[in-house]
Amino acid sequence: MYIRKVEITNIRSIDSFVMEFPAGEEAGWHVLLGANGSGKSTIVRSVALALLGPKDAMALRTDWDEWLRQGQSEGAIRLQIAKEELDQTTGRDSDATQLIPNNLIFNGYHNPNTDRRGEVEPRFGAVNSTIEAREYNWNGNRGWFSVAFGPFRRFSGGNPEKESLYKSYPKLGAHLSVFGEDVALSETLVFLRELYIEDLEQGSFAIGVCGSAAVYVLTLFGAGVASDFRYSYWAVLAGIAGT
Repeated sequence: MYIRKVEITNIRSIDSFVMEFPAGEEAGWHVLLGANGSGKSTIVRSVALALLGPKDAMALRTDWDEWLRQGQSEGAIRLQIAKEELDQTTGRDSDATQLIPNNLIFNGYHNPNTDRRGEVEPRFGAVNSTIEAREYNWNGNRGWFSVAFGPFRRFSGGNPEKESLYKSYPKLGAHLSVFGEDVALSETLVFLRELYIEDLEQGSFAIGVCGSAAVYVLTLFGAGVASDFRYSYWAVLAGIAGT
């Protein structure tokens, strides 16, 4: 799965934002630079929220009124996703050249009597498209890998209520820390402990993976990002996602 386009309108501090990744140029580093309060975190959170889909997004139990830009009655997060060979679908398959819309619209009813905005309601779904993300990355199908980290990368001391979402909503768990500063990456320690137990039971089978996991954790802690050591890291990332 690759993101081809990000379009954000009237979300938090962002009036309008568009970022496109031409075919063949999606992979690699894409860096957002900006002053504090310019909306960098909003962009990352918006992308993560749209990728989650309705089931996992609603499990966040967030205040949707905080997402819609002040003074506006409608906002939107629109992504265009390119399907890869390993990304499985539900129902009919799509042409590899078709882009899958991940759209999230925020509506805040405007009360003309009070001149105030009513409760904001999010709406997930395709807009002017016959392709439904519910048949693709929103449906929990295999493939469609994505993960997000927030600015705080502690491994303990997080909010226990939020950390319970790692098990009940593993896809959300893979993006959870980007939505709150009180979320710890506790599943990383659980995963490493399970690997250690597996190593004791099966011998050297898990040693290589444990080594890769340790390097991953140190890289994440030191640099804030995961280096691409390819296949050895898929197991670690899957563990963080709770799968």
